[in-house]
Amino acid sequence: MAPVGFRPPGSIIEIGAVELLRQDDRWEKGRTYHTMVNPEGPVERRAIQIHGIHETRLKDAPRFAEVFEPFSRFIGSAGIIAHAYENERLYLDYEFARLGRTNWGDEAYPIGRWLCTQRAFARQFNQTSKSLDVVCDKLWLDRSERDFHGALLDADLTADVLVMLELMALHGYDVETARGLSLGLTALC
Repeated sequence: MAPVGFRPPGSIIEIGAVELLRQDDRWEKGRTYHTMVNPEGPVERRAIQIHGIHETRLKDAPRFAEVFEPFSRFIGSAGIIAHAYENERLYLDYEFARLGRTNWGDEAYPIGRWLCTQRAFARQFNQTSKSLDVVCDKLWLDRSERDFHGALLDADLTADVLVMLELMALHGYDVETARGLSLGLTALC
């Protein structure tokens, strides 16, 4: 997700999600969901720099109220994977409450549904920096198309991170072996 500001709470300006399906002992990417979202207000300069999305691109985008139903149907009852999930969760909590779908202070999705790849990475590697860029570099994941924090690309990379971390944790593979096994595999975010 891309927010209107740099820190939660606040409005969302872009949503991207990638479905991960378990097929026997492999993950496969399924459907994707992507939309820009009109925040109904100004976008902070820092957010524009981070996400590369200017207000002019959002003026004709649907409002969160319009994407709530299709987004909720896409998520369904599945678990939700995110990198630095606290941010994603807080932005969704804000938007759901703003619409009156939850009470202020309530969770849009229960915390037990979330899996954080940043935390999973931190448990496997002793590194102070756990940004998505650092994680992708450590796991040899191609992030060459990532000039900005784009919601769908970030969701896709997060899915790849999950697959790599699972291969390493469950099977004891090193990064090089897991990378070779994950080529062609897919995941959900």
